[in-house]
Amino acid sequence: MEIELLLTQLRERRVRLWADETSRLRVDAPKGVLTPELQEALRERKVELIELLKTATPSSNEWARDVGLPEDFRVANSSLGREPQGVLLTGATGFLGKYLLRELLCQTSLKIFCLVRPTGEERVEKELRKSKVWEESFASRLKVIEADLAEPSFGFSQEIYHELIRKVDLVFHNGAQVHHGLPYASLRDANVGGTLALLELAAAARASFHFVSSLSVLPSMTSGVAGRFFESDPLEKVSPPRGGYNLTKWVAERLVEQAGGLGMETVIYRPGPISGDSVTGEFNRQDFLCRLVQGYVASGSAPSGKTLLDLLPVDFTARSMVWLATRSSLRGEGLRRYHLLHSKPASSELLFDACARAGFKIQRVPYQDWFRTLTEVAGAGQRDHPLYPLAGLFSSRGEEAQKRPEKAKEVPYDSRETEAALREAPFALPALDEALFDRYLIAMIRQGGVVK
Repeated sequence: MEIELLLTQLRERRVRLWADETSRLRVDAPKGVLTPELQEALRERKVELIELLKTATPSSNEWARDVGLPEDFRVANSSLGREPQGVLLTGATGFLGKYLLRELLCQTSLKIFCLVRPTGEERVEKELRKSKVWEESFASRLKVIEADLAEPSFGFSQEIYHELIRKVDLVFHNGAQVHHGLPYASLRDANVGGTLALLELAAAARASFHFVSSLSVLPSMTSGVAGRFFESDPLEKVSPPRGGYNLTKWVAERLVEQAGGLGMETVIYRPGPISGDSVTGEFNRQDFLCRLVQGYVASGSAPSGKTLLDLLPVDFTARSMVWLATRSSLRGEGLRRYHLLHSKPASSELLFDACARAGFKIQRVPYQDWFRTLTEVAGAGQRDHPLYPLAGLFSSRGEEAQKRPEKAKEVPYDSRETEAALREAPFALPALDEALFDRYLIAMIRQGGVVK
């Protein structure tokens, strides 16, 4: 079994690996989730895993040398005095990225330069046509450039690089190599090096820098902790998170903070869980809601009790980011941060009611009974079963959270500054109501995400 596949399967089943002080491999797994196949793979890959674990949990020395801007990094006078003409967007072929591109095209008249991975050029227009927002006039404003965030100068010519410096006034960095099973060292070049290279490009272009981060750079505090994370709190006061991907985002965000401290206009967006399009229902097959519904439908059961769902529709997320990025009244030298969360979470009962209206019979059972089914699916290695991806998302201790949903879902991330800024926006936050969940279920059935 390939090492990446093995790590992915172990992560999905909540299996924890570490190397002790004598460099022996240690494994902590929920009962019954390690199949004979996985046990054999662990034995075969033991040496590799021990070496990988040493990099997966990097010492402070490893990330510390990446967390500071180069000594020669300089910020010239900003472009605040002139109206932006061009924007550089990364990650346009991803789910959120597609919506960011749509909003940049619809909300602004900017010339848009999209950096995409090799072979991704055709996907940009195709995805916009699929969402029925493509207009032929967009073609003259859109230039797609094949690039690799992990390569020096992104792997393209100096001619293109200098063209971007001349024509870009705003950098929107949404792209990243996303893999929660890989160590920091494997993701560093694309996620940290790519961010630094874009900051250097923005500095040379005198452009503002907009970074799509994640709330995963902050700890998930329990309800027993009185403190909250405010948008004005510096990330340098927050301990680095675990996991290679989250750590790369934390380090990259630290670099953006420092550029802001030097006078570059920098904006950091930290979205929470993102759901489908609030108008069309279009969804990402990898998102939490889709996997949740698939799992409930496939098993015919779901845990009893109410929980809160604080999903933020992807269209509202992207629309908010672009609106916040382009308002002249909000612009200024230095750093600002936005926490993008749904301010009015909905009860999971609305989701179950929508499933019932869509014709799915889902029996509510005690949490521990449902979790037992989940672990049996994971333990049998049924990778094609819709419940399988959920094994890593639920805990055997979830029953307590079900009994105290309000406290269990208390949000430690303050978003008052974002909400205040968006009060002037010409669009409203979509309600997480029956109509929206019905729309999501209809789209999932139509697109084959859920089969009756």
